[in-house]
Amino acid sequence: MFAVLRACAAILTWLAWLALAPSFGLPETAPAAMFDRLLSSTGWGWLVVLCGEIAIVGLYALALRRRLLSPGLVPALGFAVAVWLVAGAVVMPLMGALAGSAAPTDAMRGSFMMLHLGPLAAVSALIGRLLYGAVLGSSTSM
Repeated sequence: MFAVLRACAAILTWLAWLALAPSFGLPETAPAAMFDRLLSSTGWGWLVVLCGEIAIVGLYALALRRRLLSPGLVPALGFAVAVWLVAGAVVMPLMGALAGSAAPTDAMRGSFMMLHLGPLAAVSALIGRLLYGAVLGSSTSM
C-alpha cells in the first residue's frame, strides 16, 4: 500500500512542478495540452498523461522486482533522468511530428527537449523529473 501511495505522490509532485515552474520564471510546459492538440480534443490529454505516468511507475516497480534497479534514492534519480531523456529526446519530437506543422511561435508544439522554448524548458523538465525520482526513491523498499 505504501508503494502505491509513494507512486501517486511522485506523479502529483511532477504535476505540481509543471504547474509551479512558470512562477519561478521557467517556461510553461504543458504535456496534456500537447496531447490534446495531437488528439484534436479537450480533456483527453490529461488521461494520456496520467496513463503514461502510471505506466512509467509500473516500469520502475518492475525494474525493482527484477532487481534491474536497486531500491533507494540514487537509482530512483537515475531512473528519473532516463525518463527525462526518453521524454525529451523521443516522445516530444514524435508528438511534434505526429501533430503536423505548427506555427513557429506555437509554444505547445513538441520538439527535441522542448528547446524551441529555450534551454530552461529542458532544465525545468529535468527538475520536475528529479523531484519525481526523489519521491519514488524515498523509501528503501517498493
